[in-house]
Amino acid sequence: MKKISTTKDRLFKTSLTLFLISTLYIPTLFAQVTLPEGAKARLGKGRIYDVKYTNEGMRLAVATSMGIWIYDAITHKELALLTKHEQPVERIVFSPNGSMLASEDQRNVVHIWETNTGKHKYELMHGDNIMDIAFSADGRTLVTIGYGGKIRFWHTDTGDKKQDLKEIPEMTQGIFSITINPNDYLVATGKRNNTVPLWDPILGERKQTLKGHESFVVSLAFSPDSKTLASGGSDGTIRLWNPETGKQKHVFARNRIIAFESLAFSPEGSLLVGGTHFGPIYLLHADTAEYLKTLEGHSGDVVAVSFSSDLRTMASGSGDGTLRIWDVASGENRHTFTDHYGEFTCLGVSTDGKTIASPSTDLTVCLWDATSGKLEKTFDKEGYYGVRDIAFSPDGNIIATASSGKFINLWDRETGKSIKILRGHEGFVNSVAFSPDGKTMVSGSEDKTIRLWDVNTHEHKQTLEGYDARFLSVAYSPNGDIIASVSDRTVRLWDAKTGEQKKLIGRKKKTVERKKKMVERYESEVSDIAFSPNGESIAVVGDLFEIHLLNASTGEQEKVIEVRDDASISSIAFSPDGKLIAAGSADGGVDILDVNTGMSRQVFKGHTSRVITHVAFALDGKSVASRSGDGVIYLWDVDSDDDPN
Repeated sequence: MKKISTTKDRLFKTSLTLFLISTLYIPTLFAQVTLPEGAKARLGKGRIYDVKYTNEGMRLAVATSMGIWIYDAITHKELALLTKHEQPVERIVFSPNGSMLASEDQRNVVHIWETNTGKHKYELMHGDNIMDIAFSADGRTLVTIGYGGKIRFWHTDTGDKKQDLKEIPEMTQGIFSITINPNDYLVATGKRNNTVPLWDPILGERKQTLKGHESFVVSLAFSPDSKTLASGGSDGTIRLWNPETGKQKHVFARNRIIAFESLAFSPEGSLLVGGTHFGPIYLLHADTAEYLKTLEGHSGDVVAVSFSSDLRTMASGSGDGTLRIWDVASGENRHTFTDHYGEFTCLGVSTDGKTIASPSTDLTVCLWDATSGKLEKTFDKEGYYGVRDIAFSPDGNIIATASSGKFINLWDRETGKSIKILRGHEGFVNSVAFSPDGKTMVSGSEDKTIRLWDVNTHEHKQTLEGYDARFLSVAYSPNGDIIASVSDRTVRLWDAKTGEQKKLIGRKKKTVERKKKMVERYESEVSDIAFSPNGESIAVVGDLFEIHLLNASTGEQEKVIEVRDDASISSIAFSPDGKLIAAGSADGGVDILDVNTGMSRQVFKGHTSRVITHVAFALDGKSVASRSGDGVIYLWDVDSDDDPN
């Protein structure tokens, strides 16, 4: 008897086929995701900016601050990490036939990739900061729009420039959002004045202006058939428009919704999804804006949403550090990818060397195990201010953060709760450090002062001033007697008890008149300083390719360590035994240098963003952590053998 295949059977077979293809075929096309040479662990995976399913729905491309992650949408495994970009990747888009992926970063560079292999094809330089990119409906043209209203067409097969359209400067002035309709190149822009102008770039003119939002328009999306434009506002509404007539078709509004940060239509146009600023995701009927369901799980702003081609799942990326896969029918959260936190702004290592703390731009503080690189816990910072520096108290129980909000926050390490906010500075606080006995904390600020605080009473003790320049960095000597500060290409040593300035250190070849006094200065900005563990020396980065070792008592220069010719130094740290210095450079490298010989032992490279702003050793001296603007921290395996050869 002939067996009749049921719908359930067919669905099972289709799912099984897709699973087998995914697990057996796709991973062989990509290079395996590996750590850079010499790296022990990668902390974080980069802040999410955009998320797109591949056309067949079996893979996810995630644009982040460190590159483009490719995930298997069925098994949820990492397939590849595409890292040609030197800046965070803000937008990604697949060609209509799915064979190409275009990615655009925060500067003006577009990279084109083969979808199936991850192979890089070519890059495009728009010549102006890019606002948006799109493939034409036939896939033969890539469109790029620059901040000045410059629109360029490119041949997708060769990467050659095809045509420049007439510039429309007013098109990109004062905008929060922008999108291109690939069918007719119509451009929609969300303006600060709450309107949505529609532009015809071929004719070089405004077609019409959509009005109705009561606040900024922060997200836009065209339906696949181009007959509907969706706009999401910070007024908590989604509005559907007829782009041809300019008339509003429908509006979705709910109380207590703050800003729809992202919008996406399903591939066949029946559904519309909107991601909000504080996490909830709303699924709507695309024709009527009728509410269907709410997807709950994110705790931060949902910056990107994307449907799979079969409409079974939807992906969302958020500032809470997660990428989530949702079942469209049930609203269930099927899977969560973690560790996609915002770009880390700095890092600090606990006194016992066991924990690394890293605040991020999305207001999360991550605590990591310094040996394994495993995430221990996270807690959210209070207030919408970036952290510029972070420090542990000697006993490890308190974490201090220096804020661009002109204050210092003290946190309980165990609970993640704020203990006290210290106010008094009139400018951004750039640096904080605890005294070795843990009783006093020092802070350096843009307001040209250094302040001393009582850690127990939280009272302001003393202000060190008298110098007309901002303080970029402050540090205590290991015995607690000296405070070193960096400002205006100089290093100053202060008596920690009296507040009296003891030494002013600079280069004799460079002198300037400051308040009628001749002041010696380094020839370039002093980017970092560090006391040796025994407190006898201070390492100073005062010239781009040199580390100056100074006598901590006299300020006299004892030695100069030169680094690679192409490595301008940006950050330094001593190893716990004082025999090594880690030097982070502007070329993305971390050099491990022998203090006695000045010779380089190791050079680690792996960060996709160039400048290494922070380096720090673990207590055992066998690991060094580094931070750059790519949104991750690497732990490197240091060769601690006393013999550099």
